[in-house]
Amino acid sequence: MYFRVYLLDAEDHIRAAHQFSEESDAEAVDLGRLLYSSCDDIFKGYEIWRGPAMICQSQNVLSQPKETLAQVS
Repeated sequence: MYFRVYLLDAEDHIRAAHQFSEESDAEAVDLGRLLYSSCDDIFKGYEIWRGPAMICQSQNVLSQPKETLAQVS
């Protein structure tokens, strides 16, 4: 399946986008979160879409714990 992740600024405007392929919604959400966590110093939120359906949206990302490189690998 094909997905898109949108990286958002503080006003929820799309500032970057990336299309990717994954086997499931869960895998797409994991990849989208990982992508966002690598650049969350620049972007303030993200959304993950499959076609016309939004399957994930960042919520209160400031309170979410950050993953370390060791946890990711």
